[in-house]
Amino acid sequence: MARLDAVRVRPVAAAAAHVPVRPGWQCAGCGEPWPCQVRRDRLLSEYAQNRAALGVYLGLHLADASSDLRREPAGDLYARFLGWLRPT
Repeated sequence: MARLDAVRVRPVAAAAAHVPVRPGWQCAGCGEPWPCQVRRDRLLSEYAQNRAALGVYLGLHLADASSDLRREPAGDLYARFLGWLRPT
């Protein structure tokens, strides 16, 4: 069974954290669609040793976002949340 230790959230000021603001899924830190480039870079660094956990983390956000962003095409949401991950 997979462990999700990497999904742990640390308290950080919202503006500095680049966290999603629902229901529009904009970044609290910069206003770009979440995950913004800053958050993507941080996630790649934070999950460098556990890419599977990163995929799970983003997949959970994709599932949540799909219920909030019902008018967005599924392919666009996939590209936004998971399509940018580079192979290791």
